[in-house]
Amino acid sequence: MRRSHRARSFAVLILGGLSGLLLAACSTTRPHEPAVVVQPAATPRAAIVAAYSALVAGDEAKLLSVCRANAKQQEALSALAKATAAMNEFHKAMVAAYGNEGWEEFNRKKEPAPNGHTSSFQLNFISEKQIVQLEHTPIDLRGGEAFCLAPPLAPEPTPEQKAKDGQAGEKKPDQPTKIRMVKDKHGWLVNAGTLAPGATAKQAELMAGLVRKHQPQIGQLGVTPSQISAQMSGELFAMILSGKFR
Repeated sequence: MRRSHRARSFAVLILGGLSGLLLAACSTTRPHEPAVVVQPAATPRAAIVAAYSALVAGDEAKLLSVCRANAKQQEALSALAKATAAMNEFHKAMVAAYGNEGWEEFNRKKEPAPNGHTSSFQLNFISEKQIVQLEHTPIDLRGGEAFCLAPPLAPEPTPEQKAKDGQAGEKKPDQPTKIRMVKDKHGWLVNAGTLAPGATAKQAELMAGLVRKHQPQIGQLGVTPSQISAQMSGELFAMILSGKFR
């Protein structure tokens, strides 16, 4: 159950969830990929706001530019940004075909999946409200490093979910993430390991692949958002059980 919850958190990032990210103080290069240009921010707040905004937009270059990470974390961050970009396109297509009501149906309604798993798939995104929170959240400055609490990379539960969780007494609300920012001679960068701990490039790539696979179904005759949701949920559940989503 623990593994399933972690994968679900990452799926709703969002990926919401989602539920690891990244950079060195100078340009670095991975084989067959362009150099990463690091652009430290002027303040710790500017760094974390830029990182979250880039993640929301699926802007890989910008996200890499404001984070400090080792090679493995860079790989995860790059894949996570690409996955977010794919989710953004999926969201646009869903709203274009079914309207905002269809998007809500995709995320909230439940129909049995082909394998019998009944949880609906969720792709909720970091909201503008959360970005605004970052612009006002207290910053704990300690010389060459700083800390702040940022919104969790997971969706806000619906009123129905809150009521159900409260009655069951099983699930506590997602807690804010403690983010660390570090200063070099050029400015401030977000420490990758604190931005989205636990996320991997493999998870992000699987999620992006799942989203791209099902996007062509959107708007087809007789296909509803909840049906797409159930199919995606079933496939994700199967990946979790098979151990692929690790």
